[in-house]
Amino acid sequence: MYRTRRFGTLSAMPPLPSATDLAACVGDFSAELEQLAWAIAREVVAIELSHRAPAAPLPKPRRAKAAPAPAIEAPPIEVVEPPPAEPVAAPRGRRPWTRERVIEELARWLIELPGLDAPSLRRRKQGALVDAARREFGRFEAALNASNLALAQKYPDGIPKAHELARSERQA
Repeated sequence: MYRTRRFGTLSAMPPLPSATDLAACVGDFSAELEQLAWAIAREVVAIELSHRAPAAPLPKPRRAKAAPAPAIEAPPIEVVEPPPAEPVAAPRGRRPWTRERVIEELARWLIELPGLDAPSLRRRKQGALVDAARREFGRFEAALNASNLALAQKYPDGIPKAHELARSERQA
């Protein structure tokens, strides 16, 4: 075979070896490689065996036991009764919602707003009252019915208007 040199002149390449020659070379190489590997293994084992192994495993280091603490004579303890506690003030904030309180608040709102419903109370920032009414009565409408009954019992002649009620409270 011919190949082109860089400068354009042709030179002849040496012939490639045959496949059988290549197989023989590979076989020889693998045999040499195997012999070298065994020689290395023998050297490593000989070095390891030359080291002297300990007769028994080393014991774990143990802590020395602490001496018991000396007994201390303490003076007897006098029991002192604390002074009686002052009554604790009621926690600040709102009272918890009860059935009666829900009825009273809804009745007050019904006097001011005759067409009362849950969304209108929520718009007026009374969501806690709506939630308490649902919790205590199951439905908001049931709480409204109970507060209407309470108003009917309180005012048998009819519910007064908000401004009339305020005027009568000022006079009394």
